[in-house]
Amino acid sequence: PSGRTRRQRNGNRAAARTEPPSEPLRGGGGDDGPWYPKTAGAHDGDNDPRKLTLRDCFQRFLIADLRTDTSTIGGYQTSLNHWESATDNPPVGMIDSELLRDFRDRLLGKQSPATVAKHLRHFRAILRRIGPYESGNPQAVGLIQRAPYVKMPTMPRKFPRVVSLDLFDRLYEACDVAHWPLKSDVPPPVLWRWALVMFFNYGARTWDIINLRRDDVLWDRDGFSFTAQKTSRLQMLPFNDTTRAHTKAAISQTDRIFPATADRGDFYMQWRFINATAGISASNYVQFKHIRETSATMYEGIRHGMGSIILGHAARGVTDRFYFNPAEEVRA
Repeated sequence: PSGRTRRQRNGNRAAARTEPPSEPLRGGGGDDGPWYPKTAGAHDGDNDPRKLTLRDCFQRFLIADLRTDTSTIGGYQTSLNHWESATDNPPVGMIDSELLRDFRDRLLGKQSPATVAKHLRHFRAILRRIGPYESGNPQAVGLIQRAPYVKMPTMPRKFPRVVSLDLFDRLYEACDVAHWPLKSDVPPPVLWRWALVMFFNYGARTWDIINLRRDDVLWDRDGFSFTAQKTSRLQMLPFNDTTRAHTKAAISQTDRIFPATADRGDFYMQWRFINATAGISASNYVQFKHIRETSATMYEGIRHGMGSIILGHAARGVTDRFYFNPAEEVRA
């Protein structure tokens, strides 16, 4: 036991908030704190929460579930780097809610709320994995009695951006400069124009379109189908004349229509080059989410509720989940 009272620990925590940025935030709790399990033998062997750090737990209990998603793994590694720079990297058994709040508040002066929230989501996923088993957490390993909670930073709200048709035309023409990807028999400019047309017409999330395969195209039903990565919702969307023609031009012998690499850096580097060629300044840079926002706005202008259908937001009821076919609604 640490021998410190709660008042002493809170006093030390308050003092830590006034320390200069070079001073690392220190873990709280202790052997008698609330984060250690009461189960006999829980501290035995290599899985001792008094010794394992967040990075240890990530590598031991979570990374295998991320498979080969290098982008996601890299995001976790970046978050852990910030954690180790801002704190004294305490063992997970000494991470409490107050330490997480101190970390959040310190980084908010340096990074955007969205970035800080991403770090906290990564930490929460790790802490939940080593937390207690419960119905909503079936893969928990039970190293700590409960996972500490921290409120996410408040996100500033912004109006969705609508990309003008003139700006979209400029991006479409600028695809002439595309020289990547190279794993298809189809020239890169054709693949990028296909991707732009699909984004604009369906407002799909970036990697739901980029990961489409030849088998996802259902010519007999004049459309395409995919399972959304974020919501796991099965989408079946119909072609129109434009998307049908572009899809026919883009399909080759490769499994994926747009054969991007696992490293997404090349993808975004090429997109930035297309933006620059279109004469779009850095301050007016068109992100893929802006095209998604444009698509949603246009469909909502046709009929209220159509934006949610076309964008594939998570279904809320039994009818939506199991009986409603959105393809017919969109086709109409």
